[in-house]
Amino acid sequence: MFWRRFGCGGFGWGGGGIGTILMFVLMLVLVGLVIFGISKMVRRGDTHSASEDSLNVARERFAKGEITEEEFQHIKKSL
Repeated sequence: MFWRRFGCGGFGWGGGGIGTILMFVLMLVLVGLVIFGISKMVRRGDTHSASEDSLNVARERFAKGEITEEEFQHIKKSL
């Protein structure tokens, strides 16, 4: 009576059926995309800091005279 008037069909929240299954699948996809995006951002930050650390090590080695300027330029270009 009351529920049928508002389109719920008397089955409670969501009404059951194919709509509930589609909403569940959509929610799983959304959660998966959020997890994927967060993991991409974390990986991007790690690689950036690793290349900066490597460049700092190369600068120190060049300053100490352990590597030549050509070797330093090569390392810098490859990073």
